[in-house]
Amino acid sequence: MRILYLIRRDNSNRDLFRNDILDFVKESLIQLADEVVVALSDILPPGISIIPFRKDLIALITLENVKPEVIWPEPPEGFAGAFISEVAIPVIHKQEWKLGEKSPGAGLLTLFRQRKGLTESEFLQRWYEGHTPLTLEVHPNVGYVRNRVIADYPNAGSYAENWDGIVEEQYNPPKDLLSPIRFFGGGILRMLPTMLQVYRDVKGFIDYQSIHTWLTSEYRIK
Repeated sequence: MRILYLIRRDNSNRDLFRNDILDFVKESLIQLADEVVVALSDILPPGISIIPFRKDLIALITLENVKPEVIWPEPPEGFAGAFISEVAIPVIHKQEWKLGEKSPGAGLLTLFRQRKGLTESEFLQRWYEGHTPLTLEVHPNVGYVRNRVIADYPNAGSYAENWDGIVEEQYNPPKDLLSPIRFFGGGILRMLPTMLQVYRDVKGFIDYQSIHTWLTSEYRIK
């Protein structure tokens, strides 16, 4: 079972936030799963960006192969929910660094909800068969993890936010994410029509107002 464990905080030093989250994972969560990966917003996003990066703090902790009988710790400050995920990994982020160290590059974490008026099958078809191939064609990511939220997981805590999709992308070098020209396919002439294409595609299956994006770092703990 894959569990996505979400923690948010509004006001905190980013370095302290990172250290607090990683300590919590190593002390309280690492023994619950076979694999543990943390994405957290310890990077200050640029003041001006074509991607609307949020400035509040978030940590997404991915716990792979969690046993149903595990005993969960008391939820930490800012616990925002735990979710059961159905995962696909169209682009595997090849690990060439040590466990526990920050992976090279920068990450894009996106949370969103399904567009109203679509059936579940329509939503999934447009996401899986339309948007995912477009993303892989347009964006120069070196890692892409697509999580469909199946259900809340109340065993880990009583509070849960409401999300339908949680997507993690990795870019190396970071300018492949932060430069609009590179992010949208390379070249100023291609950038603008590609931006419009992606915008129309996203609005076709996502509640656009629900999209939350963060600039993140990735840490593979186990």
